[in-house]
Amino acid sequence: MKAYDGLVDGFLAGSLGGMCWVTEKYPEKKLSLQHSVYTFNRETRQLYQDCFAPDSYTAPLELNRRELEALPPQNQEMVVYGRVPMMVSAGCIKRSLGACQISHTQKQLSQGIPAAAFSCRLKDRYNVEFPVWVNCRHCMNTIYNSVPLSLHQYLAEQKRRGIRAIRLDFTDETAEKTREVLEFFSEGKGTAPAQYTTGHYKKGVQ
Repeated sequence: MKAYDGLVDGFLAGSLGGMCWVTEKYPEKKLSLQHSVYTFNRETRQLYQDCFAPDSYTAPLELNRRELEALPPQNQEMVVYGRVPMMVSAGCIKRSLGACQISHTQKQLSQGIPAAAFSCRLKDRYNVEFPVWVNCRHCMNTIYNSVPLSLHQYLAEQKRRGIRAIRLDFTDETAEKTREVLEFFSEGKGTAPAQYTTGHYKKGVQ
């Protein structure tokens, strides 16, 4: 969902079902496509344009520099900062550990409180921690990369391409960290993130 001046201006759809729902329920609102919507080539993007007429689309995270240049820059948004989701799991970590909070979740939902949070982390054999977004409403987990994506070194390239906008996606950052990142990307203040990845931008999907 996107909001401007305190009003909901449009919706960010992450799937075909979401696109259909927005165009059916809110045809007057602007529609943007999330990076999870398949727009890997011009043909697919044109199909979505003909069927749903989205206001903008987000470049897929899997594409490398050369593949991104093959996509039309018009109305293209690009995520240049944020933790990338690595896996969506239907097997809840909390339930597997015997810590299911479904009764508490139902109470939250009845009070209008969101029933999802970064409430646990996974640790691999190298002691690297991966934050986990636990969604108790649908009994699903989203596992995110241990370090955020940051393409601050390539902002000039994207500006030359003429894309519509860059996106900063915040997940588990504190208010202070969010402010630091915003100032770094918008004003050039401060320093780059201490730890980050450039994702598939250089090599793409192997």
